[in-house]
Amino acid sequence: MHKKRTWFTRLLTSERISLTSPHYFKNLKTYLLVFSLLVVGSIAMILSFLGANITTLFIALTCIVLAYFSIRYFSKNIQASLIKGGTLIFTDLNHRSYVTSVRSIKAVRCFHLGSIQLTRLKYQLDGVTRKAIIVNNDNFIPFNTDKFLLKARDLYKKQKANL
Repeated sequence: MHKKRTWFTRLLTSERISLTSPHYFKNLKTYLLVFSLLVVGSIAMILSFLGANITTLFIALTCIVLAYFSIRYFSKNIQASLIKGGTLIFTDLNHRSYVTSVRSIKAVRCFHLGSIQLTRLKYQLDGVTRKAIIVNNDNFIPFNTDKFLLKARDLYKKQKANL
């Protein structure tokens, strides 16, 4: 409970709050590389055990195409994020930064896969609705990222209304 309170205190005092770990991109690139190696290895095992016929080649090709599109989707949408003041700053794998207001958050959903927390975020930037995926370890943030982002959005909407 104390950790939650310090995060919300930092939010109120406009401190920089990073929602991702310090070595976020290095870890994600490693995970994507391991995933692609596992796919290639499993396809090689399937082909070596079952032999190369039309069905196994079709299954192997389908696995390769699905793995390619899933890696492409994640590498395009996975972003590091931080909040400073009323600003939400995203950085993608190519180290391009996107700066928007916390009030521009449209929807946030959080999924748990074991000890991994996947947060899917929709926000509006320059009149276009964009998506971001934030991957966290459950130990890094003591609460769900979606609840924290929605509280931050509500807080900054109230502050703007009071001006």
